Amino acid sequence: MKILLIGIGVLVAILAIIVIAALLIGRRLPERHTATVTREIAAPLARVAAIVREVEQQPSWRAGLERIEVTAREDSLLRYVEHGSNGAIPFAFQEIAPGVEFRSVIDTESLPFGGQWTITLTALDDSRTTVSIREDGIVRSAMFRFVSTYVMGHTRTIDAYLRDLAVLAAK
Repeated sequence: MKILLIGIGVLVAILAIIVIAALLIGRRLPERHTATVTREIAAPLARVAAIVREVEQQPSWRAGLERIEVTAREDSLLRYVEHGSNGAIPFAFQEIAPGVEFRSVIDTESLPFGGQWTITLTALDDSRTTVSIREDGIVRSAMFRFVSTYVMGHTRTIDAYLRDLAVLAAK
């Protein structure tokens, strides 16, 4: 029994050291970051733009996304809440340049992360489109900064979005 308690104590101590180290490292990392990922999609520009624009349809093609709850439509701005594996996240979505540039902003400062995506589409020819997503992000929590930098990576969500978009657009 004594050996078991010592083992548990050692594990707790190791875990505490890891958490403290992650917090100290995370505090030294910048809160803001920029990441860009570009991918070629085997579909015409108009098809890709229609998919990006139809935010309410995303649960049917994006992995980990359960539902979209539209909260307001204001001229060219769509406000909605994404419900999925990352919890409930409010967004404001806008088409900046018709059919070629879109902006999606996390519409709250109460989360440990925030920022915006700028999605830019460029036709390569009649059947191929380049999609570039630039994330201007902020990670408020030191622990989450450590995790997003060294464990998950800043482009994880962008990569998943582009992968799922490519699959849908090619159908």
